[in-house]
Amino acid sequence: MNHNRNMKTYIYRVEVEVIPMAGTQLPDDVAGAFVNCYVGANNICEAVELVEQKLLDDCYKPFNTFAAFCLDLDEV
Repeated sequence: MNHNRNMKTYIYRVEVEVIPMAGTQLPDDVAGAFVNCYVGANNICEAVELVEQKLLDDCYKPFNTFAAFCLDLDEV
């Protein structure tokens, strides 16, 4: 069996409150938003880091990362 070292082991849901940055798609009068992000990662710390970096790349500043859950795909 050939295992890919880059393959992510788990799927996480990370809940983040974001505030707009220059270049954001949020309307000017919006103070922020709550988003649920889904990401493949090897552990919860990696999941939070990946989500926060992607949000910054998309001009959404993470203001409060308030939850992260590993999803049990057998139950989904």
